[in-house]
Amino acid sequence: MLEVENLRIRYPGRDRPTVIEDVSFAIAPGGALGLVGESGSGKSTIAKAIVGLAPVTGGSIAVDGSPIDHARARSRRALHDRVQLVFQDPRASLNPRRSVGDAVADAFVGGATISTSVERGRRLAELLEQVGLPASFAERFPSELSGGQAQRVAIARALGRRPRLLLLDEVTASLDVSVQASILNLLRDLRDELGLTYLVIAHDLAIVRYLCDHAMVLQAGVVLERAAVAELFDEPRHPYTKVLIDSVPEMESPDGRELALVTGDPPDPAHRPSGCVFTSRCPIGPLHRVGREICLSDRPPLSPQGDAEVACHFPITHSAGAREVFDAPRTVST
Repeated sequence: MLEVENLRIRYPGRDRPTVIEDVSFAIAPGGALGLVGESGSGKSTIAKAIVGLAPVTGGSIAVDGSPIDHARARSRRALHDRVQLVFQDPRASLNPRRSVGDAVADAFVGGATISTSVERGRRLAELLEQVGLPASFAERFPSELSGGQAQRVAIARALGRRPRLLLLDEVTASLDVSVQASILNLLRDLRDELGLTYLVIAHDLAIVRYLCDHAMVLQAGVVLERAAVAELFDEPRHPYTKVLIDSVPEMESPDGRELALVTGDPPDPAHRPSGCVFTSRCPIGPLHRVGREICLSDRPPLSPQGDAEVACHFPITHSAGAREVFDAPRTVST
């Protein structure tokens, strides 16, 4: 459904950094891929590049096997019929002066199958029902909606063109926890009912685990690990992946072992290290282990490791001994 090959993104201007560096992935029809990483890792930038909101300076993007060229109007129109982006803040994406009905109808009015006001009303009611809202909500304005209702309206609008792929950019981040659950259940049901394909961007790893089949871990615009969700969460192989999982409070170690937390800030994309982008914060890297200086000089390629792909010179191997080494690093004196 979606194929991204060697994607490279650099914003225009002098001394602007490359924010995405040679990122590749594919999502099969009906699948769901989660992008995982800290703020600034490049997750949202990738989604924006797919729909033409960020510049693609290298690589290629294809939907349904057709390359996307954002410079051509026909290619952009075809893309918008197949791909829609749902933003984090639904209120910011809705015009406060326009009713819910007008906002949702914008997505499909003018289409070949919508030619009368009766058909418009029928399609509008159908879309609102799909997201769990009564048809009467068409008369409301954004200021009259709760956060969850506004996000349902944004999802209904995204479904207006009957897309096959939804890009979900932190769609529950601005919602209360109880409302988050209802939106996640809605998205899961819509995927099953409509056969949708999802690219899910979330800082909350529990959301990726709930919605996605596969996940890809990013740091400073570089892919560090890619695996099936079950594999990634049960047996993370990159130290950064393990740090992210251990940082979730619900995943606290049940046997009292110290969690693999990390200190320091992510690297600046303008000054990426020549080696692994996680080296300066890695709890089992060259700052804590002798004989691992290669991490400082050589960027590890994304290579098969079990059922996953990992960009690490010393991936975690999930034996009892390996876990002890990871959780109790020996500091190298300098």
